[in-house]
Amino acid sequence: MAEFGGFRALAEQGLKAVGDAPARRRRLELMRDMYAFMMDRFPALLDEWDELRVKR
Repeated sequence: MAEFGGFRALAEQGLKAVGDAPARRRRLELMRDMYAFMMDRFPALLDEWDELRVKR
């Protein structure tokens, strides 16, 4: 989880650095949003994995 947060923060820093360059901003926004999504969904995925592992 810390890695997801770190990459998201890195994307935020990049957005501050690139200014108004549309293509660069879009890539960094997608990166930021993807890691935010992963931070949100990963805990449930780990819970699901634990349940499957226990059943084996």
